[in-house]
Amino acid sequence: MTKHAFLLIVALHLPAATRAQALDPSTLTGRWSGTGAFFKADLAEKLGPIPITLEFKSGELIAGTVGDARLGRVRATSARRLIQISTKLTGRVSPAPELDKDYFVLLITAVSDSSLKAEFHLKSNGIFDARVREGRVTLTRDARKPAR
Repeated sequence: MTKHAFLLIVALHLPAATRAQALDPSTLTGRWSGTGAFFKADLAEKLGPIPITLEFKSGELIAGTVGDARLGRVRATSARRLIQISTKLTGRVSPAPELDKDYFVLLITAVSDSSLKAEFHLKSNGIFDARVREGRVTLTRDARKPAR
């Protein structure tokens, strides 16, 4: 009986702990900017950092850029510990052939009042790309009020 009581207590507390760790998309409202760094050292050295800007309104991404490319129609999903943003890019990220990619995926893993931590993927399609370009980025919230 003690074993069952312990398991019941653990089971009742797990959902509460999961909710406490969930990221809330409404906390993203505002303009964010920063530079991403590629995970692969040779790619990071050759291409340098990549500028990324995002603008959220009411928790929804309404505009943004990755390098010289603009974000297209955005699909956002929220999971327990991250927010995933996926979009097709308009224009080229960079003239470098290594960055001739059409899709951008951002996995937001942490948000505070002033910073956002995430990993990004630049891909050639929306599903699988063996030559995906991955990296990390820390964006800071612009102190100015977002455009209306």
